[in-house]
Order: sequence, then structure tokens, then C-alpha cells
Amino acid sequence: MKNRSFRSILLAFMISIIILMAFVNIYSIFATYSIEEQYRSMINNMFTINQVSRDINLSVFYFDKYFSTRVETNWKNYNASLNDAIDKLVALEGNLDKDSAIILRDLKNVIGSYQENADQAYKKLILSEKYDEFYPNFTEAKKVAGYVDEYVQRLNNSYLNYNGVIYQKLKQLTRMGRIIMVCLLVIITFMCIMFTIFFSKDITNPLNELVVASQKVSQGNFDIGGFKKSNINEINILFNDFNIMVKDIKGFIEEIKEKADIEKRLKDEEMKNLLFKNMLRDTQLKMLQSQINPHFLFNTLNTVTQMAIIENAPQTEKLINSISVLLRYSLNTVDERSTIGREVDIIKEYIYIQENRFKDRMNFVLDLDESLFNVEIPGMTLQPLVENAFIHGIEPKEDGGMISISIFKEDNFCNIRILDDGMGMSKEKVDRLLRDVDDTSYIGHTTGIGIKNVRNRLDIMYRGRSIFIIKSKPNIGTSINIKIPLEGLRDNDKTAYC
Repeated sequence: MKNRSFRSILLAFMISIIILMAFVNIYSIFATYSIEEQYRSMINNMFTINQVSRDINLSVFYFDKYFSTRVETNWKNYNASLNDAIDKLVALEGNLDKDSAIILRDLKNVIGSYQENADQAYKKLILSEKYDEFYPNFTEAKKVAGYVDEYVQRLNNSYLNYNGVIYQKLKQLTRMGRIIMVCLLVIITFMCIMFTIFFSKDITNPLNELVVASQKVSQGNFDIGGFKKSNINEINILFNDFNIMVKDIKGFIEEIKEKADIEKRLKDEEMKNLLFKNMLRDTQLKMLQSQINPHFLFNTLNTVTQMAIIENAPQTEKLINSISVLLRYSLNTVDERSTIGREVDIIKEYIYIQENRFKDRMNFVLDLDESLFNVEIPGMTLQPLVENAFIHGIEPKEDGGMISISIFKEDNFCNIRILDDGMGMSKEKVDRLLRDVDDTSYIGHTTGIGIKNVRNRLDIMYRGRSIFIIKSKPNIGTSINIKIPLEGLRDNDKTAYC
């Protein structure tokens, strides 16, 4: 009789608790889902509005960049950014209040005016390069673009005000939900207290024992011993599961310690590998130390001898001095950092030597921005490139040619351009050089340094952020462009910026 009464009371209690808890959970899930959906909608709309502003500003940026550079990619980027902004505005329709919807409509009209003037300026630029043809539409588009930011800000403010009203409603809903939840929890707590008091003898004593064991586990003591067998089967199952859990936690902690030890060893290995890579990098730089090519030295000394016969004095001395400076620099700075200014000085010495050798067959043109002379580059970077332009581009031509060397700043890059009108190269040859394929035909006579080594040293020094471009056409000439970043490198790179 007692067991049956116990079972019926326990069953009634459990059913009541389950029903109440289910109601609490269902209500909590639906209320939370409703609130989350409204918050998500608010946040998504605000994010979309900010994205519209970003896309419009990006379109204005590429719009300006296109008219300053005439690069078609910038116009495509302008259209893509503007279309993204328009698509986001379309997505906002139907999700706004009345006032915000009116501002959204006006914003779309302003963007349409901006797009129309921009397209007119573009078409007039294509049809006519005249300044007075496209400039009115260009300025009008810029002016309207300024209004776009104003309307975006108004839309954002309007939607924030609307969100404030919605937020108050959500607060009221949340407050009501909390009250209901508290009431239900009070009811459940009361029922639990009554149940605990009624069955304290058969339930609370084993549970107290379980609490003591839990406290030991929370303090890191996993040797909890055994539990006394209870007359309630569920309590015995709970004790058994608790013992399994404690055992699993203990094993998991030991596993974590083992993994931590393994990770520490792996990190130590990674540090060793990093040091090894740095050593390889230093070794690679030192292996680039050049050797004097006898062919170049023979030709140069022969020229010096002829000059000495023709004129007995200063010109011969200057030529010999240029050779000494060039050879001393090539031997001492290949594995060190240098500056563009020092590199330019060496190029001038090289130019003087070649002009004395080939007289009117050679023409060198220098266009240099001296504000960039403090930018650091690896030693003997520019001279091998100029020498290759001379040896492979100009020297084979019977009537000689021209080598142009330009150094200028553009888009936070120091640009170095070496251009010749010599023999040029095929596309396959250029591809081989850019793919880092060894090609001994493009190794300098003076230093033994080739294009591949120049590229590798630039990559090492600037952590792969430098840009090396070769363009060439047979019988037309070759252009080598180097772009060195002036900003964004870490302090420990010790790179001199202009």
C-alpha cells in the first residue's frame, strides 16, 4: 500500500513538474525566438544601412580613381559597388516604418541622380576626351554623392528612433515574460520543497551523500569512495552514473594534461624550425656574394688602357676610380641592406664606365625622386638589372639604344622602373624569369647576380610584399618595375620610409 502510494504520488509530482517545465520551456522558446527575430531584423537593417553607406563611398572612390587613371577596372568596381548599394536598399523595402520608408524612397532617387550623372560623365569621356565635355556631369555626380551620405545618415537616425519604440515594446514583453517565469518557478519550487520534506528520509539522505561527493570533486579530489545502497532504484542509478562521470572527468583531465605537454613540445619544435629557417635565410643571403666576372674586368681594363694612350690624365683616373667603387660596392654589400641613394650612385658609376666604352651608342636617361633615396633595399639590386638591360637589350643592337631609369612614389609604394628599347624577350622567356626558373643567361657579368636572386632578396627583405614585374616584346624593348611598400611593415623590419 505504501509503495503504491509512493508511486502514485511520485508519478503525480513528476507529471506536474513535467507539464509546468514544458510550459516554461515552450513559452521561453517562443518568447525568446520572437524577441531574437525582432532584434535580428533591427540589427540586420542597421548593418545594411551602414553597408549602403560603405558601398556608396566605395563607388565614389572608384569613380574618382577611374577619371584620374582611365583604368577600366576602376569603372567596373564603381558599378559593382553602386549596384551592391542599390540591391541592399531594395532589400530594406518592407522592413521599415513609414518615416524611414519615405527617406528610403528619397535616398533611392538621389542615388539614381548620382548614377545618371556618373554615367553621363563616363559616356562623354569615352566619346570625347575634352575636359569641358564631361566635367559638368562629373562635378554634379560628386555633389549628389555628398547628398547620398546625408540621406543615409537621415535614414539611419530615423530607423534608430523607430528601433527605440520597438525596443520599449520588447522590454515590456521581456518583463512580462520574466514575471511569468518567476511565478512558474515559485510554483515549481514550492512543489519541490513539499516533495523533499515528504520524502526526506528516503531521498535527501542519499542526496546529501552525493552533495558531499560533488564538493570533493569540485575541489579536485576524485577519490570519493563508494555510496550506500538506496531503496530507490533511481538513486542507485544516479550514484552509478555519478561514479562514471567522475571517472570520465578524471580521465579527461589527464588527457588534457597529456595534450598540453604534447602542444608544448610541438611549439618548442616550431621555434627550432623557425630559427632554422632564419639561419637558412641568412645563409641564402650570404650565398649571393658575387664573384668578379673576368669578361667584364677584361673589357673594362682594356678601355682604361686605350684611354690612357689617348689622353694622359684625369679622365683615365676617373674611369679607374669608377671601376674601383663599383667592384668594392659589389663585393661588400650583396649580403647587406643598402639604400636607393647608394644604389643610384653605383648605377652612375656603371653608366660612366659604359659611356666611355661605347661612346654615342649608349644613351642613359635618369628621372629620380631624391626624396626616396633613404628607402632601404638589398645591396646590388639595381645595378644587375641595369647591366642586364645593357648586355641583353642594347649591346646586341648595332645602332645602340637607350636605357631609362625612373624612381617615383605612387600609392604608398616606391616605384623603380628600368626601361630599355633593346632586343626584348619573348613571353616564354619572361615567364621563365618570373617562375624563378634558373637562367644563367640573365646573370650579371659584373657581380654574378641574376634576376632571380634580386627577386629573392627583395622578397626576403620585405616579407613578400614587394612587387616585381617584367614586361617585354621582341625587337621593342623591356620594362622592369619594382614596387617597394612604404607603409604597413612591422617595426622590427627596420625599413626606412620616406
